[in-house]
Amino acid sequence: METDVKHGVLMVTYNHERYIGDALASIFLNDVLPYKVIIHDDCSTDRTWQIINDYQKKFPNIIYAKQNKANIGLYANINAVWLAGIQSDCDMLTWCCGDDLLEKNLIENLNNEIVKQKIDVKNEKCIIVTNSALLYPNGKVALWNNYILRNGNMRMERIGKRLSYREVGMSKKLFEDFEPLRSDIGLASDTIFTFHNDFCCEHWYFANFIGAYYRVNVGAVVRSEITGLLESESKAYRILLESEKYHFTDNEKKLIMLWITFDDLICEITFKRWCAYLKQFRINFTVNKQFITYRMVACLLPPFAIRLMVFIRSLQKSVRRKNAR
Repeated sequence: METDVKHGVLMVTYNHERYIGDALASIFLNDVLPYKVIIHDDCSTDRTWQIINDYQKKFPNIIYAKQNKANIGLYANINAVWLAGIQSDCDMLTWCCGDDLLEKNLIENLNNEIVKQKIDVKNEKCIIVTNSALLYPNGKVALWNNYILRNGNMRMERIGKRLSYREVGMSKKLFEDFEPLRSDIGLASDTIFTFHNDFCCEHWYFANFIGAYYRVNVGAVVRSEITGLLESESKAYRILLESEKYHFTDNEKKLIMLWITFDDLICEITFKRWCAYLKQFRINFTVNKQFITYRMVACLLPPFAIRLMVFIRSLQKSVRRKNAR
């Protein structure tokens, strides 16, 4: 079904030669195409830009591609493409990194939901929350079911890491108060970015189909050591907690503190940090029990056992990365 809603797909690329063709095919091998596809390539040194140009020749009125004259880095590139989308005449924005995929017929499916649920995309600060999927190197696909959260508290679901719609189906009006990614935080800077978008959302609509596929063990996160990622996440949560504009409830603060102490413990497994984590776990087990994960329960074990688990987990990830090459 077609509507007068102008869909924009935003994409950043850097040395995605292996994946960019599939990413673009997932957008264009459909009956209903987006109004604009805005791509910023961060001065790739492989064939990524050539593949983008080949697609642009086929769809010159849809693809708006730019290659940076010099490498500006992941965060600056992401912010630039989001700003380009926000400043465009699109009505709804969807994110797709150059090494990920959108679901087949996504734009058509979003249009169907817009009509079915009578969504005023142009005037509402809204998100059409779709399911996501994790795509593993061996071809296995794991569903991330957001639809089951439709009656929940979206702020708590985000803090509890159960909500992950991969920035699909977001009205441009949602970004009137745009919060750019902060380069000083590191890889978890999207923690603040996504929470801020959720905070600004006034209307949540849920659709029971997959919107996007995230490739596991590919991209910037894989290249980061686990301690670096968790240190970044802990920093992001602390910044959120110190912010006055989000007006966190007591339960939200408690859940954030649980994640902070969890991240800190995994980064440096000491008796002091373990005790701090146990305290937060006990508090949250009473008031936020539904957000307790198996990893959190595992960290109730004594520090030496946690060190062993982290070591084994690191070895498993190393093997998967080697197999993915």
